[in-house]
Amino acid sequence: MAKKKDSLGKLLLTSGNVNEAFLYGGYAVMGLGAVVAVIALFTQPLALVGAAVIALAGWFAIWVGRSGQGRVFQVRTKGVRSVHCGEAVEIRWDEVKRVVVQKSLSGRTRKVMRVTNLNDGTMDYRGEMVLYEFTITGGGEKIVFTCGGPNPSIHPRRLLYKFEEYARAKLQVLEPDQDVYFDD
Repeated sequence: MAKKKDSLGKLLLTSGNVNEAFLYGGYAVMGLGAVVAVIALFTQPLALVGAAVIALAGWFAIWVGRSGQGRVFQVRTKGVRSVHCGEAVEIRWDEVKRVVVQKSLSGRTRKVMRVTNLNDGTMDYRGEMVLYEFTITGGGEKIVFTCGGPNPSIHPRRLLYKFEEYARAKLQVLEPDQDVYFDD
């Protein structure tokens, strides 16, 4: 059987399928609940309540995984897609009107390395405490994706390079001390 081609082309970057993580994690927790229930039958009948709570948490995680509640973000050769709660929002590259990347500092310690850009005198912020919020508008749709921090699902620099490649003239990168206001 032939694979069904995606309307947005080949997958370049993805935030990962959070739904699969919930699904398989739910199965593991349900299994743990079953093991604790069997042990509780022979030792502590009161532990059955704990086993039921564990099994219920596993069932909830399986429900979240199967219902598609987790957010998935994809960059493809012909556009970008955001899927949340089973609803997909797609914007093709030729429909993109504007891409705004807002950098912000997070955390209490604000451990950020500041690098001066000698070409225009502006400051570039880099480090684990910098979050990037990508706001893509076009085709009557809006997608917002945040990444960064110590363990990003997609590295912000890789994502920024893809947007520079596909939407260069429409890309605006703002530092933490700058703000953008959307009029649409």
